[in-house]
Amino acid sequence: QELFIGVACCLPILVIAIVGPKKLFTLVARRFDRNIRRAQRDGAFVAELLSRVPVEVGQTWWVLHGRDDHRYPEHDPRRNWDAGVVIKVWQHQFAVRLPPTTNALPETPQPDEERVQHQMSGGSRGGGAR
Repeated sequence: QELFIGVACCLPILVIAIVGPKKLFTLVARRFDRNIRRAQRDGAFVAELLSRVPVEVGQTWWVLHGRDDHRYPEHDPRRNWDAGVVIKVWQHQFAVRLPPTTNALPETPQPDEERVQHQMSGGSRGGGAR
């Protein structure tokens, strides 16, 4: 029994030594990235967190534009999001003012002052305070 416990304790170290830490990390990361159910659960969790954020006039609200603007680094939110300001809040929705987009791509239409309205009751609200 002690031999079994000893082998079980040393096994992870042996796997890391044989496979290598970088390759092992890559294998595990691929496994998690390809799990669609996990991604859906994670998305639902984030949506639920956002649904509990109180929305107030004057608050910054990021709105997805999805242009994948390569003028910004990969993890810069402006690459796929526009920052707006909440200008009106009703019981189940709110309005966001987006400034004239100085970073818009030529094929992107200019937004109206209050073009974005989000539903607040249940589910995802499509943006978030960041």
